[in-house]
Amino acid sequence: MISPRQQNKHDERGETLIEVLATIIILGTAIAALLAGLGTVVLSSARHRDQATGNALLRSYAEAVKQTTRSGYVLNQCPTTYNVPATAYTLPNGWAVPTNQTVNPCPGGVDPGTQQVRITVVTPRSATQTLDIWVRGL
Repeated sequence: MISPRQQNKHDERGETLIEVLATIIILGTAIAALLAGLGTVVLSSARHRDQATGNALLRSYAEAVKQTTRSGYVLNQCPTTYNVPATAYTLPNGWAVPTNQTVNPCPGGVDPGTQQVRITVVTPRSATQTLDIWVRGL
C-alpha cells in the first residue's frame, strides 16, 4: 500500500526543463514567422502604392502630352520630345519629373502623321514605369 506521503510526491510533478525549452522554441518560431510575414506585407504595400501613384502620374502626363500635341505637333516637323508645362499635371512629393521621347521620329525622313511617344517615370524607390501613346499631327 502507498503511504499518503508517497502519493503527494507523485501529485506535485512539475514541468521539466526540456518541456519548457521546447515550448519557448515553438513560440519563438511562430513569432518570427509572424514578423517576417508582416514585413513582407509592408514592403509589398509600399511597392503597390508606388505602382498605383506611378500609373496615375503616367496617365496624367500622357493627357498633358496630348494637349501639347494638339497645339504643337505640326506635320513634317518631326519633334523628338514635347515640352509639357509643369502646371499640366500633378507631381507627387519625392517623384522625378516624367520624361517623354518619340520612339521613331520620322522614319526615313517622312512623317507618317502619327508618332509613338514613350513616357517614362521613376518612382522614389528607383523603379521605372513606362507608357506608350500615339499622337497625331495637325
